[in-house]
Amino acid sequence: MDQIKGAPFTNIISMSDGPVDNSTGQPYFYTTDLDQSSQDIKQNDQVSISISEYETDYCRDHGLDPESPPCTRVTMAGTFVKVTEEPEKSFALNALFSRHPQMIIWSGVHSFYPAKLNITLIWVIDFYGGAYELNIDDYFKININ
Repeated sequence: MDQIKGAPFTNIISMSDGPVDNSTGQPYFYTTDLDQSSQDIKQNDQVSISISEYETDYCRDHGLDPESPPCTRVTMAGTFVKVTEEPEKSFALNALFSRHPQMIIWSGVHSFYPAKLNITLIWVIDFYGGAYELNIDDYFKININ
């Protein structure tokens, strides 16, 4: 957008890191080149996403504001890339459609495709005392299933 050319622009985009029974930690997205963010990504593929524990019931149940440090938040940064290779493409689509079933009907309308974040930074706040960077290799070793 000419008014903010070169400046950061945020947008809401649904994601999935795998089907409910197989979370991998790899963020996948379903997008179209018609989306403003996709147009910006063509100019600069460096993006960041933020995820808050407030999306679960934990923070509300404990009376925590989304900005309160014990209400964990994670920011991941890296490059945003289209997923084209099988079997990752099939996995990404299954991951997205299993968590966001309404996406299935988007497919033929505006040429949606799966994309992912190639993570280069994981920044975490989960308690008082400041943020820390999580080692990416350690992050992908965690098994939450």
